[in-house]
Order: sequence, then structure tokens, then C-alpha cells
Amino acid sequence: FKRAIAKAASDAGQGIVYGEGALTLTQLRTKAARLWLEVVSNDPKDPESRLQMGLSYAEVANLLQETGEIRKAEKVATQALSVLTPYQKRFPKEARASLAVAAQKGVIALSQWDRSATKKSEESLTQALEMVEGVLKEQPGLVEAQYRRAMLLWQFSEVFDGLANPEKSGEVLVQAQQQLSAILTNANSSLETEKISRSFAYLSADVGDSYELKGKKEASQKAFKNSLMQWEKLLESDPKSLEYQEGYDWVLSRIKQ
Repeated sequence: FKRAIAKAASDAGQGIVYGEGALTLTQLRTKAARLWLEVVSNDPKDPESRLQMGLSYAEVANLLQETGEIRKAEKVATQALSVLTPYQKRFPKEARASLAVAAQKGVIALSQWDRSATKKSEESLTQALEMVEGVLKEQPGLVEAQYRRAMLLWQFSEVFDGLANPEKSGEVLVQAQQQLSAILTNANSSLETEKISRSFAYLSADVGDSYELKGKKEASQKAFKNSLMQWEKLLESDPKSLEYQEGYDWVLSRIKQ
């Protein structure tokens, strides 16, 4: 019974649902989390099942954040942390759990920042970064940890901006861009490369904006051109993507200004 449900949960997490109509990715991840909950209820002492349930909730929170449902994302992230945090404390060297906890703290930090709880957002991000740095200390070459650190630094730049510290904001933003660039250079799988390229395209555009506000035209143009190059590559891989086309058009318009 446990193995059958665990397989269904795994399939749902990968977007495979038998005998049902089309579901959104968020619904599929939610289904996976509920199935893992059923696994856990039948074997509450199995740590791997609890980890998988927490990771499934974390995926739901991440997807909700990406679609702009920040409040819902925070609520699910809190659920994820209620499962993942005890696991991470029990197995502190388990990178999957540590990175998931860090990511969920980032989800919560975004919601805090959105409702102007800037200091709380700063605290959440500081905790998340410390956890990621702990993983990188043990596994310095772990790409997912490097990527998570860059994403958290990107968030931090917005927090510093909210704290009326534009210089620090710009500094951290460039740091995040440099780290993503280094990851992109060494990315070794198409899925990984696409995810990082997309982030790098958006982030470089933010760097361009930051430099432009400071009157640094040459640096601004360079950042926008880096962004444009990534949008071009993404469009080559998926010419029908409306998001990629809109990203390309927007950055091109900034270069022509």
C-alpha cells in the first residue's frame, strides 16, 4: 500500500496523473503533497516520506509565488516549514532539506516585503542565506545551492532598496548577477540552463535599471545587452514563448532609448 501511494505521489509530482483530466502544475504538486501526507499517516516514523511531503508543499509554494499569489504562497510555505524544519534539524547535512527550508524562508520574506514588513523580510532572508552558506561550506560545487544563494541575494537587493539603502541594493544586485553568470557558464543540463538563463535575463535587466538610475549609461547598456542575449537564446529554444518574446522586446526597447 505504502509503495503504491508513494509511486502515485511521485508521478503526481512529475506531472503524471492517470485517469484524470488536465491539471495545472500547482494542482499536481498539491496532489503530490496530499498523497505523501497519506504515506506519512501510514508510517509516521519514516523520515524520507516526511521529507518528500515537505518538498511537495515547498514546490506548491514556489509555484504560487511565481504566479504572483504571494499570500497563498506564504501560507503553503509555512506548512512546508512545519514539516521540513524538524527534518532539517534532525539531518542538518541533508542538502535537499536545507535548501528547501531556505527557499521557503525566501517565499515568506517576499510576502513580508510586499506588506512592508521590511525588517522581518530582512531577518527571514538572513536566516535563509545562512542556511545556504552552510550547505555550500559542505558542498561548494552544488549548483542548486549556488543558484539559491543568487536568488536570495536578488531578493535582498529589493529589501535594501526598501530600507533606503540604494548603494547596498545595487551592490548586492550586481553580486547576484555575477554569481548567476558564473553558474550559467558551468551549467550542464538543458533544464538547468533554461532556468538559470531566464533568471539571469530578468536579473540583468534589473541591473540595467539600477545603473540607469545612477546615470551610469555604459554599464546600464552592458547589463541590458547581457539580458537581451539570454532572451535571444531562450527564444531559440522556445520560439513560441510569449514570456520570452515580451522579455526580449522590453529589453530591446530599453537599449534603443
